[in-house]
Amino acid sequence: MIISSKLILARVDALTVLPFVLIPPEARGNSALLLHEIVHSREQRNCGVLPWLLLYAISARFRMAAEVRGYLVQIAAGSISLERAATLLMQYGVDITYEQAGCLLVSARG
Repeated sequence: MIISSKLILARVDALTVLPFVLIPPEARGNSALLLHEIVHSREQRNCGVLPWLLLYAISARFRMAAEVRGYLVQIAAGSISLERAATLLMQYGVDITYEQAGCLLVSARG
């Protein structure tokens, strides 16, 4: 269920807590953002919501892997470029360079 809300934290574009996807009102029609959040909703369904959220909060490695999967879906759909995804990956509280982020995306793509 997609909920448009101004309750989103300033440093995130959207938040998925299965079965809800919270997005700010101005992003309601952003299909790229929704594709990304659908990845997280599937991950939460497979892993369990609480374990997924806990791992996302405490493990930089888990968080980065989850975000890479989200951005790869957006890249495959043509919603964003690899370069844009690499730039966005640098904002997740992980000390990573643009080059490292790009390498993660390329290696995960296969």
